[in-house]
Amino acid sequence: MYERCCAASRENQFVESARALGASESYIMGRHILPNSIAPLIPMITLGLGSLLLSVSGLSFIGLGVEAGTPELGMMIKNGFAVFPGHPHLVLVPSALIIVCVTGFTLIGDGLRDRLDPRKGNPSSPS
Repeated sequence: MYERCCAASRENQFVESARALGASESYIMGRHILPNSIAPLIPMITLGLGSLLLSVSGLSFIGLGVEAGTPELGMMIKNGFAVFPGHPHLVLVPSALIIVCVTGFTLIGDGLRDRLDPRKGNPSSPS
């Protein structure tokens, strides 16, 4: 994934212009390629974190995750189903926490992408 983002940046005209002006490879990497590659990577990473949380919780829920006795959201939901009618909060709280964390990772990633994207202007600067 990262190679695909960098390869697209490497072939841009501003990189070729910097090479023609005699800029070093490290300067081009730090000044041109890296800033243009970070913006698409941040959402990929944060979506990966959300997927990881869902995968780990799902595997623990079906019994393939961490050892019994280790606190984990999927295991908490699984154990809460045994007493769900009398204590629904034992299922609803860990479920809500998973939803909040995955949504939070996604929103943080989108916000960071918008903030760090060099193609957009600085949204916090006065117009």
